[in-house]
Amino acid sequence: MPLVRLLLALALLITGCAAGRSQFVPGGPPRDDTIRLAAPAETVVLIYNHGSDEEFLPDPCEPAAGDASEWAVPSILADLSGARVAGKVIAVYGYCTPSRVGEYRHAERVGQPKVVKRAREIGLLAGRFAALGVPRPQIFLAGHSAGAWASLLAARERPRAVNAVIAFGPAFAGRRATRPPGWEWLREAQVAHLSGAAQIDALVFAFEGDHYEPPEDLAFLGGIPGVELVVLSGTRIDGVSCGGRSPHLTDRKPCFRATQGDRIRDYIERRLRAAGVR
Repeated sequence: MPLVRLLLALALLITGCAAGRSQFVPGGPPRDDTIRLAAPAETVVLIYNHGSDEEFLPDPCEPAAGDASEWAVPSILADLSGARVAGKVIAVYGYCTPSRVGEYRHAERVGQPKVVKRAREIGLLAGRFAALGVPRPQIFLAGHSAGAWASLLAARERPRAVNAVIAFGPAFAGRRATRPPGWEWLREAQVAHLSGAAQIDALVFAFEGDHYEPPEDLAFLGGIPGVELVVLSGTRIDGVSCGGRSPHLTDRKPCFRATQGDRIRDYIERRLRAAGVR
């Protein structure tokens, strides 16, 4: 990797800035790693999973940093915190997975990739919330980029552990135009694995112009039973300009927040009512 990125990775590890800490958003930093819910049975938990850096670089995690950071919970989801749906209250949890570095060596096509390690940990976290008393139909996963892909994998592996997934620009294998053959091979294997699911309940957003996974590359998700695939422009949505940031970051642009909040909230409520939550 370039020397400057290696030095940055070492600095993050030494200072602890890369570590971050899982927390409910909004809210202050937690005192410890204990998850506390005043009324688990009356809570809808939305677990948010950020994207990933390169395979051997540690992922930062900044749950409460806001839309300026791609490592934070996007405002469109933070806005849902405290909202009532189907008679329950939403709590948004920004998850910093323990796995920050992967082991996949694409040239040899060996080693466990970071996205798979994270998917396993996301599934285990859903189990922790269930053990606290949150009914499984009231547990949702959400994520951006590799966090979205990992969330879909987690739902594929543990279909009864969560209600559904809300995925923003799922990706994990790098930019499409410069993706090495070993990463393309792994991506194709992941696509086949997800496509083989009997059902994955998910609301998936794909963004035109996304350099990682453009809508045509995510079309396979629309063929999985339970997946609702929404394709949006990365430059203008319903007449609202999206600004100059990368289309891959559309989930944290004002145009997305202004136009898609009701769609996401309605999806959550629809899924809850379909599960019998009242």
